[in-house]
Amino acid sequence: SPAEGNPPLAAPSANASEIQEASAPGTPGRAPASSSPGADGGAATDPPPEGSAPSSAPPSSDSKSTFLFTSESVTESHPDKLCDVISDAVVDACLTLDPASRVACETVCKTGVVIVLGEITTSASINYEQVIRDAVRDAGYDDPAKGLDYKTCNVIVALEEQSPDVAQAVDASKLDDLGAGDSCVCFGYASDETPERMPASHVLATKLAARLASVRKDGTLDWIRPDGKAQVTLEYGRAP
Repeated sequence: SPAEGNPPLAAPSANASEIQEASAPGTPGRAPASSSPGADGGAATDPPPEGSAPSSAPPSSDSKSTFLFTSESVTESHPDKLCDVISDAVVDACLTLDPASRVACETVCKTGVVIVLGEITTSASINYEQVIRDAVRDAGYDDPAKGLDYKTCNVIVALEEQSPDVAQAVDASKLDDLGAGDSCVCFGYASDETPERMPASHVLATKLAARLASVRKDGTLDWIRPDGKAQVTLEYGRAP
């Protein structure tokens, strides 16, 4: 689910996964996929690569025959992803106790504060503050020096029941009367560079980011903080 905000380096902020990709002219094995509408998967979805642009690094001596393609990936505790993790935790808590729950949950994080807001329809009785603090703790934010401490951060819960206008459309008994609570348009590309069908730079950047999180958790590099980022630039030859 989306989130907003931008804290200092170590503090959480907003918005979903920031794995950034770009289609640069002539990228090997990449073809655009047709766009199609789909339901908003919130923070739990894993969309096609988005964003990124050709690197600004100095070109090679023969710049006409090559180009640079850059991908960026952030660690699981990056501020953007932290907001997704918190929203996901709220969704999981609701669905665990009431599988029929409907959750539209947004999270905003800033230095020392987490705000969760939205509309939820559920029969479950949930301690949202505890769910939020547990998610912040699991993400590694346990010290004010990191910008956020799950024990002392200010948690603001602004959740209310789902709008009856949305429920009326979603709960309609006749197919012709059914509506969508939310919608979006997704687009992306497939690549034959990797088994994942993603650009090689994206796969490498994602694996580097995952490794950063791993060595932080197992103590190999105990000085690493939760917020991290990896960037990979590859040089390609243009097709004749």
